[in-house]
Amino acid sequence: MKFIERQAKWLYLASWASIFAAFVTFVVIGFMLFYPVTTVEYLDDHFEVVPIRVKAGEIIEVHLRYNKLTDSPATVNVCFVDTIITNAFTYTSLRKAGSYDHWRKVPVPNSLVPGRYYLIFSVHHKVNALRTNVTQTRSIPFEVYE
Repeated sequence: MKFIERQAKWLYLASWASIFAAFVTFVVIGFMLFYPVTTVEYLDDHFEVVPIRVKAGEIIEVHLRYNKLTDSPATVNVCFVDTIITNAFTYTSLRKAGSYDHWRKVPVPNSLVPGRYYLIFSVHHKVNALRTNVTQTRSIPFEVYE
């Protein structure tokens, strides 16, 4: 009889230990998914584009001003937006944390039809194994002509 009582006691303790371990696991996963993390702060609402009028196939320059708050690499997607989104290119940024103020050259695709466009820079930071933080900023409108 004592063996069964001892076994029941250990099963009772093991069940509470597994409930506690599951609780801790849920807390850690919840923290990883929902804790607010800021990776990039843009210093302008809309970044500047030079020149304002450009032909398809030429190069424009964009003025980016931002604070990068993490050292993690980022994947940057650049898109031209009219009523249709046209992906320009994607690159990986390996910049360290700090303040940046620089001009970036962006080739205008030959496939763009004349019209009014703006650029969207979409920055994807891998925060942890479960989460990617996405930050977007856009340019002032510019015109593509024939």
